[in-house]
Amino acid sequence: AARVMADYSETPVINGGDGSHQHPTQTLYDLYTINKHLGRINGLKIGLCGDLKFGRTVHSLSYALARFGAEIICISPKGLELPDHVLQRLEIKYKHKVTYSDKLEDVIGDIDVLYMTRIQNERLPDDIDYNSVAGKFIVNKELMTKAKNQMIILHPLPRVDEIAYELDNDQRAFYFRQSAYGVRVRMAITAVALDVLKIPATTGLEPSARFVSVKKRCFNPRCVTNHERYLAHKFEVISDLPPLLACAYCGEKPVDET
Repeated sequence: AARVMADYSETPVINGGDGSHQHPTQTLYDLYTINKHLGRINGLKIGLCGDLKFGRTVHSLSYALARFGAEIICISPKGLELPDHVLQRLEIKYKHKVTYSDKLEDVIGDIDVLYMTRIQNERLPDDIDYNSVAGKFIVNKELMTKAKNQMIILHPLPRVDEIAYELDNDQRAFYFRQSAYGVRVRMAITAVALDVLKIPATTGLEPSARFVSVKKRCFNPRCVTNHERYLAHKFEVISDLPPLLACAYCGEKPVDET
């Protein structure tokens, strides 16, 4: 886990994606792409489509979108919806309630940004068959006739079949530009971490995360704390009232130790 490395490292650790948890550097250049080409994030309708349960990019992105005032619409196969702990954080910390649709064609005409993701085949549990969910949502020319002329399509890449190749030259296909922006954004992140670049905040900063150690363990069987027993169970305080804790390493809820 990225946080374990950061806890033990004497130099800055940049999280380039940790399992199915989060992908904060991806989120920064997702936001950069949206703001650069649409001029704002506040008030935009943004559709998150695909594997929202195991796709780490949408977890980080959903928090940032809620933080900056976007409206989030989720479109996913059954069983691959946003995890409960993500929804709880969105609702309690950011006062944001997502809306759901099971048909992409029903919402494509209303959204300003469509964020597509692949099905995370390597992370699917045994009770979800890949072939039953793969290809559930595909963006092609026919579907895009219903979309706004100024909307943009994003994708963290790599794609499988969720975006047809015929769309690569569509003016609304921004995923390759999005990927290219990742180079400059990550260069900036590295420069900030090395203290050679100062970027003043243009909006209020969130308070630093607050952590507690309690006699509980993480609910997630894949969490690093359930495998590396030397690690203390540490939880982030999301809210005091109502009380909400989240594992500092994977974001999942705590359960009583057994």
